[in-house]
Amino acid sequence: MRFSRLTAVFVLLLVPVSFAVGQTTDFPFSWDQATVYQVITDRFSNGDSGNDGAYGRGLDGNGSPYAIDSTGHFLGGDFSGLQSWIEEDYFNDLGVNVLWISAPYEQIHGWVGGGSGEFQHYAYHGYWPLDFTEVDKAFGSKEDFASLVDSAHEKGIRVVLDVVLNHVGYATLDDMAAFDFGGLTDDNWRDWRPASKVGWQSYNDRFLTYADSSDAWQRWWGPDWVRSDLPGYEPCGSDEYSECVHMLPDIRDDIAVRGLPAHLMLKWGADKSSTEQASLDSFFERTRLQRTAANHVIKW
Repeated sequence: MRFSRLTAVFVLLLVPVSFAVGQTTDFPFSWDQATVYQVITDRFSNGDSGNDGAYGRGLDGNGSPYAIDSTGHFLGGDFSGLQSWIEEDYFNDLGVNVLWISAPYEQIHGWVGGGSGEFQHYAYHGYWPLDFTEVDKAFGSKEDFASLVDSAHEKGIRVVLDVVLNHVGYATLDDMAAFDFGGLTDDNWRDWRPASKVGWQSYNDRFLTYADSSDAWQRWWGPDWVRSDLPGYEPCGSDEYSECVHMLPDIRDDIAVRGLPAHLMLKWGADKSSTEQASLDSFFERTRLQRTAANHVIKW
């Protein structure tokens, strides 16, 4: 499946945009003259320190803190912090009438090696989804988000969400351990630090195996959900419809899925899995869409 990296709803923004400071609200809103401000929620303002460190981010597998790295760690920005700036007229004073906000749904919990391995890279930016059905706790709750949107509307500001429909997030050590998938070889990853700072990517060689572990990888998204260069999966393609951008697992739109991903069902538990399946059944019966992974994500 191939979409622009910054997605479908974002198409609304692909119009001529005015960035005039001090824009008034005397004229009817028009996308042709919208003044758009992009916000990466985690990087904007921390309004509620109680949601910092959600899902154990910033801690190793034993609960001990990693050295804070502002390059790739979550830094605490949330809906509450952004809302306070809306209410204080920061955006109105700039002449902004559209906020383009980074994806709010739950991201992978762990990290991957960033750059050439120089830093731990968490999904603070919202581009590495884990669960499309939940708001990421680092940003707040659904109620917090609804309150933010209400405040924006009261100020005459529209809200556009950045969403990713092309791919899911990477497999991380934390998520493999928590949701029982992948080729973890032992528990020594839990307190591991690389010998040199340029080495955060070396966990792939130290703690993972891809040989003879296809059953373990089936318990992740599974081959009917994504393309990936993993045992038992449809490999990444070479054209724009089937390639894996930055080696992120590519969401498939060419075959029907056989069921929900095992790791999500484990994460959700029996009650939510049953409720979600019933909701999906109703959606596909109503829309008559094929039950592809891509259409599941569209529903979510």
